[in-house]
Amino acid sequence: AEYLLKNKGLGSHFDGKFFSYKIGKTKHEEGYWKHVLKQLAPVKPSQITYFDDDPKNVILAKSFGINANLYTNFDNYQKVLT
Repeated sequence: AEYLLKNKGLGSHFDGKFFSYKIGKTKHEEGYWKHVLKQLAPVKPSQITYFDDDPKNVILAKSFGINANLYTNFDNYQKVLT
């Protein structure tokens, strides 16, 4: 994700970037998502777009009401964003 944000010029398109190693919780943990939602408040979960290549992370994010998408390749990523 950081590669895409830095090297494809996408970083400026996002209000928040949350990396598990910086938060200290994995995306498999509910605490990660609670942290993200708290940091983005008052943004509603349904207004958040999230990408991950791990289906388990996508499922957990969706359980919080987040617009979560499975990342498969860059073309798919661009398609979801347009």
